[in-house]
Amino acid sequence: MEIENRTPEEAPQTITLTEDSKVRLVDARNIQAVKAIHIGLIARYLIIIFGLTILVPIFLGYLIVYFTEPQNLTPKIAALKSIFEMVTGFVSTILQPLLLLMFGYFFGARQKR
Repeated sequence: MEIENRTPEEAPQTITLTEDSKVRLVDARNIQAVKAIHIGLIARYLIIIFGLTILVPIFLGYLIVYFTEPQNLTPKIAALKSIFEMVTGFVSTILQPLLLLMFGYFFGARQKR
């Protein structure tokens, strides 16, 4: 791969791929744009995972309670309570720090602009 000496104004504004699918020449502005796009995608995926982690057990719990006969409800509610405690532990130990990290980076980058 050949490196060309160009100023940012002379550099191309698009990412071009060679025949062997390697990036040939990318200027610094495109690299920052690609990084910002990927960080935004990761943040969106984390938010979706966070929402699904909370909403799916609640919805399934509602369905179980709704379709269960009243005399069989007590053991199922105890089981749902333990599932919700596991979800709470997962969210507080794994997803919460990841979300804080992503939001801190995202809003920190916006304040620099």
